[in-house]
Amino acid sequence: MSWFLQTPDSASPKLLKNIMDQCGPAERGGAAFAFASAQGVKLLGAEPMFSKFLKASEFTIIVGLDAITDTRAVDELRKLSKSHPNFKPKLFLHSMGGSLFHPKTMWLKTSKGGVIITGSGNLTSGGLKSNWEATAVQTLTPAEIAEAVKSWDAWLKTHKNQIVDLDDGKAIEKAKANEVVRSRIKKVLKKPGAEEEPADQEVDAIAEIVEDIEDDFSLNPVLIAEAPGGGRWKQVGFSLEAYEQFFGVTLGKKKHVRFYQVNSDGSLEPVENSESVAVKSKNYRFEIRAAQGLPYPKKGHPIVVFEKISDSDFKYILRMPGNPEHTLIQDFLDKNYSKSRAKRRIQITAGDLEKVWPTAPFFH
Repeated sequence: MSWFLQTPDSASPKLLKNIMDQCGPAERGGAAFAFASAQGVKLLGAEPMFSKFLKASEFTIIVGLDAITDTRAVDELRKLSKSHPNFKPKLFLHSMGGSLFHPKTMWLKTSKGGVIITGSGNLTSGGLKSNWEATAVQTLTPAEIAEAVKSWDAWLKTHKNQIVDLDDGKAIEKAKANEVVRSRIKKVLKKPGAEEEPADQEVDAIAEIVEDIEDDFSLNPVLIAEAPGGGRWKQVGFSLEAYEQFFGVTLGKKKHVRFYQVNSDGSLEPVENSESVAVKSKNYRFEIRAAQGLPYPKKGHPIVVFEKISDSDFKYILRMPGNPEHTLIQDFLDKNYSKSRAKRRIQITAGDLEKVWPTAPFFH
């Protein structure tokens, strides 16, 4: 394996050059990038070696839309596919809160094996040439590249519903929204009295940081659960919808999850390891340590608020009746969601919760 550290210095190894060095003998290839800019696509397409590669070899590229990739970038992908029919661009569009499409990887198959290029650089001018980035180039044997291609094809099949054409209506809407964000960032970055617009590299970098911050603090899924009573109410019951959609449990299969109780100052209690076995009944439960030893209230019900921070990791806050924060959340539920005989399980985002409960320990 070769490892390269790109810097803004013109003499440093560049991601773009590494791609060109490897694509010459390639017979087929594929790539996935979190983001692309119009300039980044132009730089790739302008390379004679890449154009030569595309004349005889098919190259599939998947580009994410979570940030930066705007209508101009999509237009450049379309232009390159028209001038080079072997260039097969697709967009990755998803609606999973709290998660980003974030790969930066490429594979190239040759008659003697192949290579995988993976690093931190996106398909932007900064990622390809002028940012501080890191890139690893791994040479593979014929058997290894065959296994890699098999994994790639399986990944494409698994995500067929998220991988869409450049003309997909929802994808275009997201690209337009990214264009609006870029325009706003340009206004913020432009210095008073300056005539020149901020460099695209600077705008791209800020846009990526903004997306990461928004993802961390606003998009994480949140579940507000009114805990039902019973002798062992520390085993909080959930609806099937919450069990499957929020906690990601599949009926009949075990899933290991980790809970972290959040203290009032934002600190975390030691991890609580839990394994669910969902059965074909109406009992869908997880046990929480914070409820141990607490009697179920004679009036009202406890409220547990969960924040999903990864597929298997969840922070939570327990509030009992009489606590002002319990009253705050209960009022929010009563004003916005109809009551029913069953306890409510309401899914929102961390951003929504922050509007209602800005001092929640999640945000400390």
